[in-house]
Amino acid sequence: DHADDRHHWDADDRRHDVHSAVGVVRGWRSRPGDRSELEVVIGGAHLDVALWHVGHAFMAHQPAVRYDGRVRGEWPMSAWVSDDAARVPLRLVAQSPWGEIAVDLVDYQIPSDH
Repeated sequence: DHADDRHHWDADDRRHDVHSAVGVVRGWRSRPGDRSELEVVIGGAHLDVALWHVGHAFMAHQPAVRYDGRVRGEWPMSAWVSDDAARVPLRLVAQSPWGEIAVDLVDYQIPSDH
């Protein structure tokens, strides 16, 4: 998919690769209880993802927004993004047919010119 430069995206598109899906969540200014759905394409597999804003939490000693969801209506997942203007992805935990998948941000530094 990376070599195909014919891709384009519109704000109404519901289909995303992993990178654009993360961008959509970062840009979603939700409130607790808000829900959304998108389709994520990974290696040719089309995964319907339902997300809802659970609330606020602390992740890595930082205020965060927590989203819970289900992939294909079956596998639970949770994601945390920083609760600030940067909306940095901090953690993702998802169940899959192969076991738990966990992704953690291990380092993030704000450029010194900010």
